[in-house]
Amino acid sequence: MERVIACLGYALKGGKVSPILKSRLHDCARLCVKYPHAKLILMGNAPYSRSQGTTAEARVMLAYLKEQYPQIIPLTKIVLEEKTTSTVEQICHLRKYVGSSHVAIVASNHFSDRVRLCVMYIFQETKNITIISSKVPKNLEKKLAALEAEKLVKTKQWLRKHRKGDWRAILREQKAFQKSIQQGKFPAPIIA
Repeated sequence: MERVIACLGYALKGGKVSPILKSRLHDCARLCVKYPHAKLILMGNAPYSRSQGTTAEARVMLAYLKEQYPQIIPLTKIVLEEKTTSTVEQICHLRKYVGSSHVAIVASNHFSDRVRLCVMYIFQETKNITIISSKVPKNLEKKLAALEAEKLVKTKQWLRKHRKGDWRAILREQKAFQKSIQQGKFPAPIIA
């Protein structure tokens, strides 16, 4: 069975990898060393709340890996996924890999419960999916935990309205929500 390592995107800081994203990429590199010849999917465009005229997160992630972990590049098939702009979109994108592959989703520990919840509703069957929880910098832990607690409650309320496995409806609603934010109908999510 093929191994797929998927690194969820995170907002860039001044066009560079943030400390939160560095931690995810470190865990991805560690997994690539442990599983040579795995497929590494670097995910993300700019967040939907500010997607105009910015560099795709996936492309910046690749440059960072080439600089910091050049030893994994020759052995790893790296796929850039540069269209998704949210966690829900990224998890839906991974549908094409689940079933024939073991998928490890690398996310930060402050929101791995929400990722796990989304995976459960989007895939319904989670047998071949593992969530890897990357550590966040100590100075951000409390702030991120407080932000995430509210997001997790809202996500639970939203997803309970759906049947598990109905990923098309979930994705459709997520895209409509994103469009509402871009149109100024709702405030953009806070990103640390």
